[in-house]
Amino acid sequence: MDRKLFLQSIYKTNKSPVASVKSKLSNKSSTQTTSTGLTPYSGSWTHVQAAHLLKRTTFGSTYSDINTVTSQGMNAAVNSILNLTNVPLPSPPVKDYTNADNLVAAGTTWINTPVTGDSGGVNFRRISSFKKWWVSLMINQNKDIREKMTLFWHNHFGTETEIVNNGKLVYEHNNTLRQSCLGNFKDMVRAVSKDAYMLIYLNGNTNTKNAPNENYARELLELFTIGKGPNSQYTQNDVETAAKVL
Repeated sequence: MDRKLFLQSIYKTNKSPVASVKSKLSNKSSTQTTSTGLTPYSGSWTHVQAAHLLKRTTFGSTYSDINTVTSQGMNAAVNSILNLTNVPLPSPPVKDYTNADNLVAAGTTWINTPVTGDSGGVNFRRISSFKKWWVSLMINQNKDIREKMTLFWHNHFGTETEIVNNGKLVYEHNNTLRQSCLGNFKDMVRAVSKDAYMLIYLNGNTNTKNAPNENYARELLELFTIGKGPNSQYTQNDVETAAKVL
C-alpha cells in the first residue's frame, strides 16, 4: 500500500469537518493547555483537552464527538478510548467488484475463499476491496484507539501488497495487528513472525535448514525489536542464529 496516497485520501476526506471543528474550538477558552510529560495530568478538562485527546488517539473528530468526550470527564473518556475489551472487531471486507472471483457472491466476504491461479486478477480486486474497507474503518472510526494503533503497527511492521499479492493474506495480517494493537508486544512479534503474509514478504518461506535466509531475522532485530545503531548490541551471529531458529 502506498502510505502517502493512503494518508492523503484520509486528509482530503476529513479536511472540511476538521476545519469546522477548529473554527468552533477557536471560540473556546481554557486556562491551561495540555503539555507532554510522564506526570499524570490534573489540570482543566475542557473542549480543548478533549479535542487534544481525540486528536492523539483517533484520526480527528467532529464537534459532537468533542462535546461527548468533554461531558464524560477525563478519566471516563480515557478509559473509554483505551478499553477495547467489549468492542467487537469489524466485519471483514466483502466482494464489491464485478468479474472473476466466481466462487464468492456479491456482498459476501472473500476472506475464507482461496484463489487458485489468478488469471482474472482476483487478488488485485481483493486487495483493492481490502484497501477501501480499511480506509472506510478509519474514516468512520469508533471513538477508540484501535484504528490508529492498527495503522501505527502497520507502519512498524512495514509490508507491501504488491510483493505478496494475496488478498486473503493481507487481510489476515491486518487483522493480526488489529487484534494485538494494545496487547503484549512479545506476543505480537511472535504472531507476526508466524504470519504468512510477513513470511512471504521477507522471504521466510524460502528459509530452510540447509540454506537459512537471513532477511526476516535481520529485520526482526534491526527494525522490529532491538533497533540498529552502535548501542543495539546484536551481532551478525545473532542474525544467523535467529534465521536458523526461525
